[in-house]
Amino acid sequence: MTLMEAIAAVDGLRPNAYSRGQKIRWLSELDGKVHALVLTTHEDGPEAPFEGYRDDCDPERVLLIPPPFDEIYLRHLECQMDYHNGEIQRFNNSSQLFNSLWTAFYNHYNRTHTPKGQKMRYF
Repeated sequence: MTLMEAIAAVDGLRPNAYSRGQKIRWLSELDGKVHALVLTTHEDGPEAPFEGYRDDCDPERVLLIPPPFDEIYLRHLECQMDYHNGEIQRFNNSSQLFNSLWTAFYNHYNRTHTPKGQKMRYF
């Protein structure tokens, strides 16, 4: 899924007044967490730091979480919108969906990729 695909999909599902730039920042925050907490903790993970997404970045930039787990981006944007709108009940529902997708992605990634080893320390 690309940046614009995620934004267009959530705008189609839930019309809102948030700017494209704000949604890009929310997606950048999520991919920053994916990079730091999931990808770089495994041997085949990226070595380069995550630079984030800016308002002027390529709208066709591919996001880090692959299908079939990429629905997480839509749920993340919905969570952010619900939170900032003060719609707590909707936020709770969106958060539960987001958390279940995050857990599924995280568990799948950990099962299918070798984690980085820790150096042994002797005292």
